[in-house]
Amino acid sequence: MSNTKSRFRVLTDHQWETIETLLPSSDGRRGRPFRNSRLVVEGIIYRYRTGIPWRDLPREEYGPWQTVWKRHRRYSADGTWDTILTYLLTLADAEGKIDWNVSIDASRCPPCRVRSRTSTQGRCPRFIHIHHQSGFPKELMLLRGP
Repeated sequence: MSNTKSRFRVLTDHQWETIETLLPSSDGRRGRPFRNSRLVVEGIIYRYRTGIPWRDLPREEYGPWQTVWKRHRRYSADGTWDTILTYLLTLADAEGKIDWNVSIDASRCPPCRVRSRTSTQGRCPRFIHIHHQSGFPKELMLLRGP
């Protein structure tokens, strides 16, 4: 299916085979069976890749936007996305594709000039950004400090 070049196809066959078994099926559920899961997952990826609103998903490629949105919401609520991410990170780490070196940037905001009774008594929040070596942010922590 994804052997043809198309801007709407975002997963290769190998990538799809890797995550397909981790997705829940509609077996044993009431109602209609799930649509083609690959098209729905590709619709979710396409939507986040392009930044378009859900309603603007190409219906000809992915089906009704409501179906894609509902499946994304369901996968988010039941932990499917977390399971897939954990599995893919485990595979990549086993193959040595992840370098776990990180850099930490601890920044501090300037003190507030106006104090009120609800102020933090001159203390400012401290932001700590942890970046992966590739430069992508991994974590952001907000700490109270002096």
